[in-house]
Amino acid sequence: MHINELIVKKLLQGLSEEEESILQEWLKEDPSHKELYSTLPLGKGLADAYRLYSYHDKKSKKAFHQVWHRLQKGAFANAEVGRFRRMNHWSRIAAAVMIPLLVVSVFVYIWTGRNTIKPGETKALLTFASGDAYELKGNDNDRWFYIGGTPIARESSGAITYHVPDKINVDIHNTLSVPRGGEYHLTLSDGTVIHLNSSSVLKYPVVFTGDKRVVDLSGEAYFKVAKDSLHPFIVKVHGVTVQQFGTEFNIKSRSPEEVQVALVEGSIGIRPPRGNMHMLHPGELAVWNVDNAKDVLIQNKDLLPHVAWHSGRYVFYNESLKGLMDELSLWYDLDVRFKEKSLEQLHFTGSVHRYDDISVILRAISETVDVDFNISGNSIVIDRK
Repeated sequence: MHINELIVKKLLQGLSEEEESILQEWLKEDPSHKELYSTLPLGKGLADAYRLYSYHDKKSKKAFHQVWHRLQKGAFANAEVGRFRRMNHWSRIAAAVMIPLLVVSVFVYIWTGRNTIKPGETKALLTFASGDAYELKGNDNDRWFYIGGTPIARESSGAITYHVPDKINVDIHNTLSVPRGGEYHLTLSDGTVIHLNSSSVLKYPVVFTGDKRVVDLSGEAYFKVAKDSLHPFIVKVHGVTVQQFGTEFNIKSRSPEEVQVALVEGSIGIRPPRGNMHMLHPGELAVWNVDNAKDVLIQNKDLLPHVAWHSGRYVFYNESLKGLMDELSLWYDLDVRFKEKSLEQLHFTGSVHRYDDISVILRAISETVDVDFNISGNSIVIDRK
């Protein structure tokens, strides 16, 4: 592989260990090599741009490789434009690197101006019992919230943490609402940390009183519960009760008809609306369905698809295209339409970054499932290839 091709690959896609070693040796050979390399546009943004470009414009991608091939053959040395004929060795390398990058950059500048769909962001609405509401965002806000002149919670670095003085003993509830295209982190007064996913609502007391710690959830959230053997932590979700004493688990309920609980660590009990308590152990998934309202199905499962969102990824194991797009539509705030009903039942297995541009994720799906995604604004129409 020629050094200019190696540099382009480094900038756009990354190198293998062997290729990186060759590049580093070349940089050490002569100070001018390092000087040239330092002028090139490094960074993740360019790699992301290339992935976007290579997915959305196959004709341009072909043109990219044609330009590269001509450069490799020295076609520009015989071009009619005299300045190419007069280039010295280093100028030609620079041109060989930069021309393909310009092809990518111009395409991405034009395309993203009309079709980019960004991932969700840190945002929520905090509502006090009084009805006062405050927008919370993932910016540099650093502010305190008060009840009767007493500071109770601090918003900082895109999260809210309750610091309630011991002297306060009041039964007051706050509500945290996360819209489509959002997520938010919350630390309760007992130290429990909660990560709320898109389109989710959590109602909780400013300070826990009595012998139980009770919160109400609609949507999806990941819990890291502070240990307190004397005060069990209870989550109520659509009539289902999840109870434990200190552990990590994920609850998902996008409708009143089904609740899923994935236990990562510790032990919890789950009680359906009209049934008995069922105990879960780490690595188990409990599913309650309104069609079998008195019982809970408990399975030993790989929990990664149920909890990976909390760590910045989506993991799908033989997931239907409808289920997958339902999940993505909340995070990216999309309107999704299938041209044919049968397309909803196509299945996908894979892992993608939760914070990627939607186009990168759709490319991964399209390469596995035989469908096309047509994007217009925040709407996506799915059709057969």
